[in-house]
Amino acid sequence: MAENKKVDQKNDGFDEDLVPPDNGPWYCSFCNWIGSIYNRFDGPFVTFFMFENFHHGLWIMVVLAVKDYFKAYLGLDPGEM
Repeated sequence: MAENKKVDQKNDGFDEDLVPPDNGPWYCSFCNWIGSIYNRFDGPFVTFFMFENFHHGLWIMVVLAVKDYFKAYLGLDPGEM
């Protein structure tokens, strides 16, 4: 009975063309992605863009920390902030 079932070992449910390549650890893929961005766009623009997004993220963290300080330690309502 098992001889009648033919199992195709090559096709295991995945299409080989749709499987992304294995670039190793996540940081290798990230570095390859950053390199491709630098190849597509102007280098100073990409550097400025990355710096501004990093700066914006730090600014948002500071704003949230100050709001938490006003709420938790000073007991202010949102209208008083």
